[in-house]
Amino acid sequence: MTYLSSHQASWAEDYLTIRRAILAIEGLTIRLDHIGSTAIEGLMAKPCIDVLGQVSSLSHLNPAIPLIKQLGFTCRGAYGIAGRIYFSRATETKCHLHVFATGHPAIEQHLNFVRVMSHAPEKIKEFNQLKQRLQQRYPNDKQAYQRAKAGFYQQLDRCKIQ
Repeated sequence: MTYLSSHQASWAEDYLTIRRAILAIEGLTIRLDHIGSTAIEGLMAKPCIDVLGQVSSLSHLNPAIPLIKQLGFTCRGAYGIAGRIYFSRATETKCHLHVFATGHPAIEQHLNFVRVMSHAPEKIKEFNQLKQRLQQRYPNDKQAYQRAKAGFYQQLDRCKIQ
C-alpha cells in the first residue's frame, strides 16, 4: 500500500479553504496554522492537511463543536493527547484539526517543525528518504511507520528557529 504522495502545490490552497471555513464560524475565536508535512514545500506526505488551532481555553471551543461537525469533521476528543481536542475529516480534502489551549507545549513542537523544515532543504531530503524507506518497511502498518519517524521528530525538537 502506498500512503505517501509527492508534495502537491494544491495543499496550500486546500489549507486556505479549510481555514476560511473554520474562521467563518460565528463566535469562534481561534488561531489557525498549517502544520505537518503538507505545509512544507518539497516534503512527501500522506495527503491529509493538518491544521493547528489555538484557543484561549478548550471550554471556549465547546459551542463551536457542532458547527465544526457541520463542516464534515468528526470530533474525537483528546484522542490520546491530553489537552487537545482532535477532529478528523475524511470527506472532500482529508483533514486533521488539532486544537489546543494557548500555551500547550505541543503547539511549539508543531510550529517548530514547520519553521525548521521550511529553512532546511537538506532536512527535507533526509526526511523524504526516511519516509520512503519506512513506507517500504511498513507498507500495511501506518502506526509502525509513525512510530519509526519519532527519532527524526525528536532531532528536530532540538533545532530552533525563531
